[in-house]
Amino acid sequence: MSNPQPPSSGSDPQQPYGQQPQQPYGQQPQQPYGQQPPYPQQPPYGQQPQQPYGQPTPSAGQGAPAGYGASGYSPIPGGPGGQAGPGGPGGPGGPVPPGYQPLYGQQGQPAGPGQPGGPGQPPKKSGIPKVAIIVGAGVLVLILLIVGAVALTGRGSEPTAGGGGGGTSAPVPQATKASDAVKGYLDALAAGQAEAALAFGKDQPADKTFITDAVLADSVKRAPITDINVPEVADENAYQVSATYKIGGQAVNENFYVSKEGDVFQLSNTTQDLDLGSARSNTVPMLLNGVKVTADKVTLLPGSYAATSGIANVNYGSKSTFVLKSPEDYASIQLTPTLSKAGSAAFVKGAKTAMDACLKQHSLAPKGCPFALTKSSDQKIDSGSIRWTLSGNPWSNLKPRLDYQNPAIAEASASMTFSFRAHGSQNGRSGTFRQKVYEFVQMTGNVTKSPVKVTFE
Repeated sequence: MSNPQPPSSGSDPQQPYGQQPQQPYGQQPQQPYGQQPPYPQQPPYGQQPQQPYGQPTPSAGQGAPAGYGASGYSPIPGGPGGQAGPGGPGGPGGPVPPGYQPLYGQQGQPAGPGQPGGPGQPPKKSGIPKVAIIVGAGVLVLILLIVGAVALTGRGSEPTAGGGGGGTSAPVPQATKASDAVKGYLDALAAGQAEAALAFGKDQPADKTFITDAVLADSVKRAPITDINVPEVADENAYQVSATYKIGGQAVNENFYVSKEGDVFQLSNTTQDLDLGSARSNTVPMLLNGVKVTADKVTLLPGSYAATSGIANVNYGSKSTFVLKSPEDYASIQLTPTLSKAGSAAFVKGAKTAMDACLKQHSLAPKGCPFALTKSSDQKIDSGSIRWTLSGNPWSNLKPRLDYQNPAIAEASASMTFSFRAHGSQNGRSGTFRQKVYEFVQMTGNVTKSPVKVTFE
Protein backbone atom coordinates (compact mmCIF):
# COMPACT_ATOMS: atom_id res chain seq x y z
CA MET A 1 0.00 0.00 0.00
CA SER A 2 1.55 3.29 -1.01
CA ASN A 3 1.56 6.40 1.17
CA PRO A 4 -1.03 8.99 0.08
CA GLN A 5 0.50 12.20 -1.22
CA PRO A 6 -0.86 15.69 -0.45
CA PRO A 7 -3.03 16.97 -3.28
CA SER A 8 -1.14 19.06 -5.77
CA SER A 9 -1.99 22.77 -5.99
CA GLY A 10 -0.53 23.08 -9.50
CA SER A 11 2.95 23.98 -10.70
CA ASP A 12 5.03 26.41 -8.68
CA PRO A 13 7.72 28.28 -10.61
CA GLN A 14 9.68 28.86 -7.43
CA GLN A 15 10.05 25.16 -6.62
CA PRO A 16 12.65 23.00 -8.31
CA TYR A 17 11.21 20.46 -10.72
CA GLY A 18 10.16 17.19 -8.97
CA GLN A 19 10.07 18.64 -5.42
CA GLN A 20 7.02 19.30 -3.33
CA PRO A 21 6.42 22.75 -1.80
CA GLN A 22 7.31 22.93 1.85
CA GLN A 23 4.50 23.24 4.37
CA PRO A 24 4.85 25.18 7.58
CA TYR A 25 5.75 22.79 10.37
CA GLY A 26 2.73 21.50 12.22
CA GLN A 27 0.19 22.35 9.47
CA GLN A 28 -1.67 20.07 7.11
CA PRO A 29 -1.81 20.67 3.37
CA GLN A 30 -5.02 22.33 2.30
CA GLN A 31 -7.65 20.09 0.71
CA PRO A 32 -10.27 21.36 -1.70
CA TYR A 33 -13.25 22.42 0.32
CA GLY A 34 -15.78 19.67 0.93
CA GLN A 35 -13.48 16.80 0.00
CA GLN A 36 -11.87 14.37 2.37
CA PRO A 37 -8.49 12.84 1.72
CA PRO A 38 -8.86 9.38 0.27
CA TYR A 39 -8.92 6.51 2.74
CA PRO A 40 -6.48 3.69 2.26
CA GLN A 41 -7.99 0.50 0.82
CA GLN A 42 -9.01 -2.02 3.47
CA PRO A 43 -7.35 -5.45 3.45
CA PRO A 44 -9.59 -8.56 3.15
CA TYR A 45 -11.33 -9.68 6.31
CA GLY A 46 -8.98 -11.57 8.66
CA GLN A 47 -5.73 -10.37 6.98
CA GLN A 48 -3.27 -7.79 8.29
CA PRO A 49 -2.51 -4.71 6.18
CA GLN A 50 0.74 -4.96 4.22
CA GLN A 51 3.53 -2.68 5.39
CA PRO A 52 5.90 -1.06 2.94
CA TYR A 53 9.04 -3.14 2.55
CA GLY A 54 11.69 -2.19 5.03
CA GLN A 55 9.40 -0.28 7.37
CA PRO A 56 8.77 -1.63 10.86
CA THR A 57 5.30 -2.29 12.16
CA PRO A 58 4.36 0.37 14.75
CA SER A 59 4.36 -0.97 18.23
CA ALA A 60 2.81 0.23 21.45
CA GLY A 61 4.15 3.61 22.37
CA GLN A 62 5.27 4.48 18.81
CA GLY A 63 2.71 6.42 16.92
CA ALA A 64 -0.24 4.45 18.34
CA PRO A 65 -3.22 6.10 20.02
CA ALA A 66 -3.41 5.85 23.77
CA GLY A 67 -4.99 2.61 24.90
CA TYR A 68 -3.87 0.68 21.79
CA GLY A 69 -1.06 -1.83 22.00
CA ALA A 70 1.04 -3.34 19.28
CA SER A 71 -1.23 -6.37 18.90
CA GLY A 72 -4.26 -5.96 16.66
CA TYR A 73 -3.73 -2.21 16.02
CA SER A 74 -3.63 -1.11 12.40
CA PRO A 75 -1.83 2.26 12.26
CA ILE A 76 -2.32 4.93 9.60
CA PRO A 77 0.01 4.14 6.70
CA GLY A 78 3.09 6.27 6.53
CA GLY A 79 6.45 6.52 8.21
CA PRO A 80 7.34 4.83 11.47
CA GLY A 81 5.17 5.74 14.46
CA GLY A 82 6.20 9.03 16.12
CA GLN A 83 7.78 10.37 12.92
CA ALA A 84 6.28 12.79 10.49
CA GLY A 85 5.46 11.35 7.11
CA PRO A 86 4.53 13.31 4.03
CA GLY A 87 2.40 16.24 4.99
CA GLY A 88 4.02 16.84 8.38
CA PRO A 89 2.71 16.00 11.83
CA GLY A 90 -0.84 14.79 11.82
CA GLY A 91 -0.53 13.42 8.32
CA PRO A 92 -0.02 9.82 7.43
CA GLY A 93 2.58 8.31 9.71
CA GLY A 94 2.82 11.42 11.89
CA PRO A 95 2.09 11.75 15.59
CA VAL A 96 -1.55 11.11 16.46
CA PRO A 97 -3.23 14.11 18.08
CA PRO A 98 -4.42 13.60 21.64
CA GLY A 99 -7.95 12.25 21.90
CA TYR A 100 -7.99 10.90 18.35
CA GLN A 101 -10.21 7.83 17.98
CA PRO A 102 -10.08 5.98 14.64
CA LEU A 103 -13.28 4.62 13.15
CA TYR A 104 -13.80 0.86 13.76
CA GLY A 105 -12.51 -1.05 10.78
CA GLN A 106 -11.19 2.11 8.97
CA GLN A 107 -7.73 3.53 8.63
CA GLY A 108 -8.12 7.20 7.90
CA GLN A 109 -6.40 10.38 9.13
CA PRO A 110 -7.73 13.16 11.37
CA ALA A 111 -8.62 16.47 9.90
CA GLY A 112 -5.82 19.02 10.04
CA PRO A 113 -6.03 22.75 10.60
CA GLY A 114 -8.06 24.48 7.97
CA GLN A 115 -9.85 21.35 6.89
CA PRO A 116 -13.50 20.67 7.57
CA GLY A 117 -13.74 19.44 11.11
CA GLY A 118 -10.19 20.66 11.93
CA PRO A 119 -9.10 23.38 14.32
CA GLY A 120 -10.45 26.78 13.51
CA GLN A 121 -13.42 25.62 11.45
CA PRO A 122 -16.86 24.49 12.53
CA PRO A 123 -17.56 20.87 11.74
CA LYS A 124 -19.23 20.37 8.39
CA LYS A 125 -22.45 18.38 8.37
CA SER A 126 -22.25 15.15 6.53
CA GLY A 127 -24.21 14.85 3.37
CA ILE A 128 -25.25 11.27 4.21
CA PRO A 129 -28.78 11.10 5.62
CA LYS A 130 -29.17 9.74 9.13
CA VAL A 131 -31.48 7.05 7.82
CA ALA A 132 -28.70 5.77 5.59
CA ILE A 133 -26.32 5.71 8.54
CA ILE A 134 -28.84 3.76 10.62
CA VAL A 135 -29.46 1.32 7.80
CA GLY A 136 -25.72 0.95 7.31
CA ALA A 137 -25.26 0.20 10.99
CA GLY A 138 -28.04 -2.38 10.79
CA VAL A 139 -26.32 -4.04 7.86
CA LEU A 140 -23.05 -4.07 9.78
CA VAL A 141 -24.73 -5.75 12.77
CA LEU A 142 -26.38 -8.26 10.45
CA ILE A 143 -23.06 -9.09 8.80
CA LEU A 144 -21.39 -9.51 12.18
CA LEU A 145 -24.20 -11.82 13.34
CA ILE A 146 -23.87 -13.93 10.19
CA VAL A 147 -20.11 -14.15 10.61
CA GLY A 148 -20.59 -15.16 14.24
CA ALA A 149 -23.09 -17.85 13.27
CA VAL A 150 -20.71 -19.26 10.68
CA ALA A 151 -17.90 -19.27 13.22
CA LEU A 152 -20.09 -21.15 15.69
CA THR A 153 -21.48 -23.72 13.28
CA GLY A 154 -18.06 -24.35 11.83
CA ARG A 155 -16.78 -25.81 15.07
CA GLY A 156 -16.99 -29.36 16.32
CA SER A 157 -15.08 -31.11 13.57
CA GLU A 158 -13.10 -33.17 16.07
CA PRO A 159 -14.41 -36.54 17.23
CA THR A 160 -16.49 -36.22 20.37
CA ALA A 161 -17.31 -38.48 23.26
CA GLY A 162 -20.83 -39.72 23.61
CA GLY A 163 -23.53 -40.36 21.13
CA GLY A 164 -27.23 -40.25 20.59
CA GLY A 165 -27.69 -41.35 24.20
CA GLY A 166 -26.69 -38.04 25.73
CA GLY A 167 -22.91 -38.45 26.05
CA THR A 168 -20.49 -35.63 26.71
CA SER A 169 -19.31 -33.36 23.88
CA ALA A 170 -15.70 -33.28 25.04
CA PRO A 171 -13.26 -34.16 22.24
CA VAL A 172 -11.72 -37.62 22.39
CA PRO A 173 -7.97 -37.35 23.08
CA GLN A 174 -5.69 -38.89 20.49
CA ALA A 175 -3.65 -41.85 21.72
CA THR A 176 0.04 -41.29 21.08
CA LYS A 177 0.87 -44.53 22.93
CA ALA A 178 -0.47 -47.98 22.18
CA SER A 179 -1.59 -48.42 25.78
CA ASP A 180 -3.41 -45.06 25.71
CA ALA A 181 -5.69 -46.32 22.94
CA VAL A 182 -6.68 -49.41 24.95
CA LYS A 183 -7.08 -47.50 28.21
CA GLY A 184 -9.21 -44.81 26.57
CA TYR A 185 -11.37 -47.45 24.90
CA LEU A 186 -12.04 -49.36 28.13
CA ASP A 187 -12.69 -46.13 30.06
CA ALA A 188 -15.26 -45.09 27.45
CA LEU A 189 -17.01 -48.46 27.74
CA ALA A 190 -17.06 -48.18 31.52
CA ALA A 191 -18.59 -44.69 31.24
CA GLY A 192 -21.25 -45.91 28.81
CA GLN A 193 -20.01 -43.71 25.95
CA ALA A 194 -20.47 -45.71 22.75
CA GLU A 195 -19.22 -43.17 20.18
CA ALA A 196 -16.19 -42.35 22.30
CA ALA A 197 -15.27 -46.04 22.41
CA LEU A 198 -15.60 -46.29 18.63
CA ALA A 199 -13.37 -43.24 18.19
CA PHE A 200 -10.40 -45.28 19.44
CA GLY A 201 -10.90 -47.80 16.64
CA LYS A 202 -9.41 -47.93 13.18
CA ASP A 203 -12.71 -48.69 11.43
CA GLN A 204 -16.32 -47.80 12.06
CA PRO A 205 -18.98 -50.57 11.99
CA ALA A 206 -21.53 -50.44 9.19
CA ASP A 207 -24.41 -51.18 11.56
CA LYS A 208 -24.67 -49.09 14.75
CA THR A 209 -28.11 -50.29 15.85
CA PHE A 210 -26.70 -51.53 19.17
CA ILE A 211 -23.79 -49.05 19.40
CA THR A 212 -25.59 -46.48 21.54
CA ASP A 213 -25.23 -45.00 25.00
CA ALA A 214 -28.64 -46.43 25.97
CA VAL A 215 -27.56 -49.99 25.12
CA LEU A 216 -24.28 -49.53 27.01
CA ALA A 217 -26.07 -47.97 29.98
CA ASP A 218 -28.17 -51.11 30.33
CA SER A 219 -24.99 -53.20 30.15
CA VAL A 220 -23.09 -51.12 32.71
CA LYS A 221 -26.06 -51.12 35.10
CA ARG A 222 -26.15 -54.92 35.07
CA ALA A 223 -22.41 -55.59 34.79
CA PRO A 224 -20.19 -52.53 35.36
CA ILE A 225 -16.66 -52.53 33.93
CA THR A 226 -14.20 -52.02 36.78
CA ASP A 227 -10.59 -52.59 37.87
CA ILE A 228 -9.19 -51.50 34.49
CA ASN A 229 -5.42 -52.00 34.37
CA VAL A 230 -3.44 -51.30 31.19
CA PRO A 231 0.36 -51.33 31.66
CA GLU A 232 2.13 -48.60 29.70
CA VAL A 233 3.34 -49.55 26.21
CA ALA A 234 5.52 -46.80 24.71
CA ASP A 235 6.94 -48.85 21.84
CA GLU A 236 6.33 -46.98 18.57
CA ASN A 237 6.05 -50.32 16.76
CA ALA A 238 3.69 -51.99 19.24
CA TYR A 239 0.88 -54.05 17.75
CA GLN A 240 -0.54 -55.69 20.87
CA VAL A 241 -1.48 -54.43 24.34
CA SER A 242 -2.44 -56.58 27.34
CA ALA A 243 -5.12 -55.40 29.76
CA THR A 244 -7.05 -56.73 32.72
CA TYR A 245 -10.47 -55.65 33.95
CA LYS A 246 -13.78 -56.97 35.25
CA ILE A 247 -17.21 -57.08 33.65
CA GLY A 248 -19.61 -57.52 36.53
CA GLY A 249 -17.86 -60.07 38.71
CA GLN A 250 -16.14 -61.80 35.79
CA ALA A 251 -12.37 -61.20 35.50
CA VAL A 252 -11.04 -60.61 31.99
CA ASN A 253 -7.42 -60.85 30.80
CA GLU A 254 -7.29 -59.82 27.15
CA ASN A 255 -4.84 -58.84 24.41
CA PHE A 256 -5.90 -55.96 22.19
CA TYR A 257 -4.47 -55.52 18.71
CA VAL A 258 -3.47 -51.99 17.72
CA SER A 259 -1.98 -50.25 14.71
CA LYS A 260 -0.38 -46.86 14.24
CA GLU A 261 -1.97 -44.40 11.83
CA GLY A 262 0.36 -41.42 11.50
CA ASP A 263 1.15 -40.38 15.07
CA VAL A 264 -1.94 -41.98 16.59
CA PHE A 265 -2.52 -45.54 17.80
CA GLN A 266 -5.90 -47.14 17.10
CA LEU A 267 -7.51 -50.46 17.97
CA SER A 268 -7.80 -52.90 15.10
CA ASN A 269 -11.22 -54.01 16.39
CA THR A 270 -13.69 -52.31 18.70
CA THR A 271 -16.79 -54.44 18.05
CA GLN A 272 -17.75 -58.07 17.47
CA ASP A 273 -20.34 -59.56 15.12
CA LEU A 274 -22.65 -62.25 16.49
CA ASP A 275 -24.88 -64.58 14.49
CA LEU A 276 -28.27 -65.00 16.14
CA GLY A 277 -29.92 -66.78 13.24
CA SER A 278 -30.37 -70.06 15.09
CA ALA A 279 -32.16 -68.35 17.97
CA ARG A 280 -34.34 -65.89 16.06
CA SER A 281 -37.87 -66.58 14.95
CA ASN A 282 -40.20 -64.82 12.56
CA THR A 283 -43.07 -65.11 15.02
CA VAL A 284 -41.48 -64.10 18.35
CA PRO A 285 -39.58 -60.80 18.67
CA MET A 286 -36.04 -60.62 20.05
CA LEU A 287 -34.58 -57.60 21.81
CA LEU A 288 -31.04 -57.03 23.11
CA ASN A 289 -30.85 -54.55 25.97
CA GLY A 290 -34.24 -53.25 24.92
CA VAL A 291 -33.44 -52.77 21.19
CA LYS A 292 -35.24 -54.96 18.66
CA VAL A 293 -33.16 -57.36 16.59
CA THR A 294 -34.10 -57.13 12.91
CA ALA A 295 -31.31 -59.19 11.31
CA ASP A 296 -29.59 -62.49 12.03
CA LYS A 297 -26.21 -60.79 12.48
CA VAL A 298 -25.67 -58.04 15.07
CA THR A 299 -22.66 -55.84 15.89
CA LEU A 300 -21.93 -55.30 19.58
CA LEU A 301 -19.45 -53.57 21.86
CA PRO A 302 -18.07 -55.56 24.80
CA GLY A 303 -20.53 -55.73 27.67
CA SER A 304 -23.51 -57.58 29.11
CA TYR A 305 -26.54 -58.25 26.91
CA ALA A 306 -29.98 -59.45 27.93
CA ALA A 307 -32.15 -61.09 25.29
CA THR A 308 -35.88 -60.55 25.77
CA SER A 309 -38.97 -60.91 23.61
CA GLY A 310 -40.87 -57.89 24.82
CA ILE A 311 -43.72 -60.31 25.56
CA ALA A 312 -44.47 -61.40 29.12
CA ASN A 313 -45.37 -64.93 28.06
CA VAL A 314 -42.08 -65.72 26.27
CA ASN A 315 -38.44 -65.36 27.29
CA TYR A 316 -35.15 -66.76 26.02
CA GLY A 317 -34.40 -69.24 28.74
CA SER A 318 -32.11 -69.29 31.75
CA LYS A 319 -29.11 -68.20 29.63
CA SER A 320 -30.82 -65.24 28.05
CA THR A 321 -28.12 -62.92 29.43
CA PHE A 322 -24.61 -63.27 28.03
CA VAL A 323 -21.34 -61.32 28.25
CA LEU A 324 -19.11 -60.27 25.39
CA LYS A 325 -15.75 -59.84 27.11
CA SER A 326 -13.78 -58.12 24.35
CA PRO A 327 -13.80 -57.37 20.61
CA GLU A 328 -11.92 -60.64 20.10
CA ASP A 329 -14.34 -62.72 22.18
CA TYR A 330 -16.71 -65.22 20.60
CA ALA A 331 -19.47 -65.38 23.17
CA SER A 332 -21.28 -68.66 23.68
CA ILE A 333 -24.88 -67.82 22.80
CA GLN A 334 -27.60 -70.23 23.93
CA LEU A 335 -30.85 -68.42 23.36
CA THR A 336 -33.93 -70.62 23.25
CA PRO A 337 -37.47 -69.19 23.15
CA THR A 338 -39.14 -70.48 26.29
CA LEU A 339 -42.61 -70.22 27.76
CA SER A 340 -42.36 -68.11 30.91
CA LYS A 341 -44.23 -68.78 34.13
CA ALA A 342 -46.64 -66.03 33.20
CA GLY A 343 -47.04 -67.60 29.77
CA SER A 344 -47.71 -71.02 31.24
CA ALA A 345 -50.34 -69.62 33.58
CA ALA A 346 -51.92 -67.69 30.71
CA PHE A 347 -52.09 -70.85 28.61
CA VAL A 348 -53.71 -72.92 31.38
CA LYS A 349 -56.21 -70.17 31.99
CA GLY A 350 -57.04 -70.07 28.29
CA ALA A 351 -57.44 -73.85 28.22
CA LYS A 352 -59.81 -73.86 31.16
CA THR A 353 -61.86 -71.08 29.61
CA ALA A 354 -62.16 -73.03 26.36
CA MET A 355 -63.09 -76.20 28.21
CA ASP A 356 -65.77 -74.44 30.25
CA ALA A 357 -67.32 -73.24 27.00
CA CYS A 358 -67.35 -76.84 25.77
CA LEU A 359 -68.98 -78.21 28.93
CA LYS A 360 -71.78 -75.68 28.67
CA GLN A 361 -72.92 -76.90 25.28
CA HIS A 362 -76.09 -79.06 25.24
CA SER A 363 -74.95 -81.33 22.50
CA LEU A 364 -73.85 -84.91 22.02
CA ALA A 365 -70.84 -83.57 20.07
CA PRO A 366 -70.03 -80.01 21.21
CA LYS A 367 -68.41 -78.00 18.42
CA GLY A 368 -64.65 -77.57 18.77
CA CYS A 369 -64.47 -79.75 21.86
CA PRO A 370 -62.40 -82.89 22.59
CA PHE A 371 -65.31 -85.14 23.57
CA ALA A 372 -68.45 -86.45 21.85
CA LEU A 373 -71.06 -89.25 21.80
CA THR A 374 -73.32 -90.75 19.18
CA LYS A 375 -76.78 -92.32 19.67
CA SER A 376 -78.37 -95.29 18.07
CA SER A 377 -81.44 -95.13 15.87
CA ASP A 378 -83.80 -96.32 18.61
CA GLN A 379 -82.65 -93.65 21.05
CA LYS A 380 -84.12 -90.23 21.52
CA ILE A 381 -82.26 -87.59 23.59
CA ASP A 382 -83.76 -84.47 25.11
CA SER A 383 -80.96 -82.02 24.11
CA GLY A 384 -81.96 -79.53 26.77
CA SER A 385 -81.16 -82.05 29.44
CA ILE A 386 -77.63 -82.86 28.25
CA ARG A 387 -74.94 -82.22 30.82
CA TRP A 388 -71.16 -82.70 30.43
CA THR A 389 -68.71 -82.66 33.35
CA LEU A 390 -64.94 -83.01 33.65
CA SER A 391 -63.65 -85.43 36.23
CA GLY A 392 -60.76 -84.52 38.52
CA ASN A 393 -58.32 -81.60 37.98
CA PRO A 394 -56.15 -82.25 34.97
CA TRP A 395 -54.87 -78.65 34.97
CA SER A 396 -52.66 -79.02 38.02
CA ASN A 397 -50.14 -81.15 36.14
CA LEU A 398 -50.48 -79.51 32.75
CA LYS A 399 -47.08 -78.50 31.36
CA PRO A 400 -47.40 -76.46 28.19
CA ARG A 401 -44.33 -75.79 26.02
CA LEU A 402 -43.54 -73.82 22.90
CA ASP A 403 -43.64 -75.42 19.50
CA TYR A 404 -40.12 -75.89 18.11
CA GLN A 405 -41.03 -74.75 14.61
CA ASN A 406 -43.22 -71.86 15.70
CA PRO A 407 -42.41 -70.58 19.21
CA ALA A 408 -45.41 -68.27 19.19
CA ILE A 409 -47.57 -71.35 19.70
CA ALA A 410 -47.72 -73.20 23.01
CA GLU A 411 -49.01 -76.73 23.16
CA ALA A 412 -49.97 -79.23 25.85
CA SER A 413 -51.70 -82.60 26.23
CA ALA A 414 -53.42 -84.47 29.03
CA SER A 415 -55.60 -87.51 29.66
CA MET A 416 -59.10 -86.46 30.68
CA THR A 417 -62.32 -88.19 31.77
CA PHE A 418 -65.71 -86.69 30.91
CA SER A 419 -69.12 -87.67 32.26
CA PHE A 420 -72.30 -87.46 30.16
CA ARG A 421 -75.89 -87.34 31.47
CA ALA A 422 -79.21 -86.70 29.67
CA HIS A 423 -82.92 -87.62 29.67
CA GLY A 424 -84.51 -89.51 26.81
CA SER A 425 -86.00 -92.77 25.70
CA GLN A 426 -84.99 -96.00 24.02
CA ASN A 427 -87.51 -98.19 22.22
CA GLY A 428 -90.25 -96.03 23.76
CA ARG A 429 -89.02 -96.49 27.28
CA SER A 430 -88.10 -93.27 29.11
CA GLY A 431 -85.03 -93.04 31.20
CA THR A 432 -81.73 -91.28 31.99
CA PHE A 433 -78.66 -91.86 29.92
CA ARG A 434 -75.23 -91.89 31.61
CA GLN A 435 -71.83 -92.37 29.96
CA LYS A 436 -68.07 -92.05 30.68
CA VAL A 437 -65.81 -90.71 27.97
CA TYR A 438 -62.03 -91.07 28.12
CA GLU A 439 -59.93 -88.84 25.90
CA PHE A 440 -56.30 -87.92 25.36
CA VAL A 441 -56.72 -84.18 24.82
CA GLN A 442 -54.27 -82.08 22.82
CA MET A 443 -54.46 -78.29 22.92
CA THR A 444 -52.65 -75.31 21.40
CA GLY A 445 -52.68 -71.53 21.85
CA ASN A 446 -50.91 -68.43 20.54
CA VAL A 447 -49.12 -67.04 23.56
CA THR A 448 -48.09 -63.83 21.81
CA LYS A 449 -51.74 -62.74 22.05
CA SER A 450 -53.56 -61.60 25.15
CA PRO A 451 -55.61 -63.27 26.38
CA VAL A 452 -54.37 -66.63 25.13
CA LYS A 453 -57.05 -68.47 23.19
CA VAL A 454 -56.66 -72.25 23.35
CA THR A 455 -58.15 -74.66 20.86
CA PHE A 456 -58.53 -78.45 21.12
CA GLU A 457 -57.46 -80.98 18.54
